[in-house]
Amino acid sequence: MGSFIGDFFMRTVHVLIRSSRPSTGLYAFLLTLLGFKAFAWSNLGVGILSAVLFALITMSIMSFNDLIDAENDRRKNKLFASNHKHILFWYWLCGVVIICFLISFLFMESADLALFCSFIWLIGLWYSFIPHWYIAQNAIVAFCSGSPVFCAMIYHGSLSEFVVMTFVLFSAVIWQNECYKDAQDVCSDHGYKRTLHTELGWLSSWLCLVGSLHVVSATLFWHPNQSLQILAITLIVKLAMDQVHARDDAQYVVQTLSTMRHLIYSIGLVLYVS
Repeated sequence: MGSFIGDFFMRTVHVLIRSSRPSTGLYAFLLTLLGFKAFAWSNLGVGILSAVLFALITMSIMSFNDLIDAENDRRKNKLFASNHKHILFWYWLCGVVIICFLISFLFMESADLALFCSFIWLIGLWYSFIPHWYIAQNAIVAFCSGSPVFCAMIYHGSLSEFVVMTFVLFSAVIWQNECYKDAQDVCSDHGYKRTLHTELGWLSSWLCLVGSLHVVSATLFWHPNQSLQILAITLIVKLAMDQVHARDDAQYVVQTLSTMRHLIYSIGLVLYVS
């Protein structure tokens, strides 16, 4: 009996952690530290604290969104949140307590940085309540996803071209990624959430995404790290080809999203090692 309860507990904890998207938390952690790289890794202790905080904030936003979208997610055969709403709520609330503690600790180091982290957290949580703001939704996700890199700049109180261009780059890529993810959910989103695809249809949405890919390409060329230009003539070309296929066959969105993930990983790797 004890073994059964223990196994059930471990499985539940595992699913809870997965529901908060730890890979997205890792992304926020690494992007926060990347900002401190622009300042020669000075005050790395504050950087690590900020990175851990932003990772938890990102995971908190993900869990909260699952709570709010629980019933609609059943239409996508995502049942954990609706079947275990109380457990997920208490898991999220425990995260809130930890985040508040870390924000208070960070406040003693930098009030501006602590307030910035709190602001991004609140904006991210607010996202769950605006399912009908079909342009603002993805803009908020893009902004919040790029914002961790600002931590070092805010802490040091100094403008950095590297940080600003990195923010623009990741925000532009995440914008594309979110729009393509919406394309996969267009059937279940009807009547609940407004997206580019539910409002404009596939072809018009596709044209918007083709246009926004130019922003990604231009930022890769304008970024202070010139090594990123390699990605502009390799993965961006591949992504453009995937977009062409997706125009005629929406099922090809899966391949487009895969290329997008590889682009995100590659940008991070290049920025860290060069």
